[in-house]
Amino acid sequence: MIDLQAIHTRDVLPLQNAGILAVVRAAGDYTDAAKVSVRGQSARFVVLTTGVLIVPPDGVSAPYTAIRVEYTDGRVELLPDSTTLDQAFVLRLEVSDTTNVTEVRVNGQKALHTVLGPTQLAAELPVGIRSLDNIDVIGAVKGLSRTTFFSYLLPDEPKSVTGLDKMIGQYVKLLMTAPGSDVLHPSDGGGLRALTGGNVTLNGKASLAARVVQAVSRSTAQYMAGQVQHPPPAEERLASVSVSDVTVPPDDPTSVSISLKVSNFARQQALFSLTVGTALGAS
Repeated sequence: MIDLQAIHTRDVLPLQNAGILAVVRAAGDYTDAAKVSVRGQSARFVVLTTGVLIVPPDGVSAPYTAIRVEYTDGRVELLPDSTTLDQAFVLRLEVSDTTNVTEVRVNGQKALHTVLGPTQLAAELPVGIRSLDNIDVIGAVKGLSRTTFFSYLLPDEPKSVTGLDKMIGQYVKLLMTAPGSDVLHPSDGGGLRALTGGNVTLNGKASLAARVVQAVSRSTAQYMAGQVQHPPPAEERLASVSVSDVTVPPDDPTSVSISLKVSNFARQQALFSLTVGTALGAS
């Protein structure tokens, strides 16, 4: 198991409109640029490794003059008129809301972007793009749907997970596995996910809790049996699992939140929770 620094939930936002936007490109080091203005009006900009892309303000037409760059250390630089700078074209994209936009991909390649307003953003075409086959505006989301995917962030020096954390990860995987889904071990799996998807009445909560306990007991017995033939270190050997709490979120009666307490043979304990439910929009 690899230690992940973060896992982000992402989705492709519906693209409402797309067009081409003329911008000004200036070469140089603009890493510390804090503000750019054109003819006294604030302008959006994107810092590149080789320079900066400046998006002229609405209502300001070419030629673009009085381009002013202010830096974080207080320096001010006046750029030459746009007639002496490179002209470039970027994509002007429109979505319903740019608040949660995290990245833009053009033909599968990541493109530098800047937010122009509540619904619009500009994205630079990646090097080598000759035709526009696909444009994806990706944003952070909270719920899950059929188009949701996960973005993983690895540390600079990835390392393997060991000890109690590894044991918990392996146990949760077994608990969630549906019996029969593993062709090599068809009898393995707690089948916890099978408990979700239907509404739970007030009178049915006790029955749901009992089914959760059965799934946990089944998974615990299977996990311990698997460790008999090849005993792991004491820190990774499961000693016990108990159900601390089972609740149904009031805003989603098709999901269930479970708190478990686990311990290993090194006498280490951990209390963790997981919520199991159905993806939004799934049939």
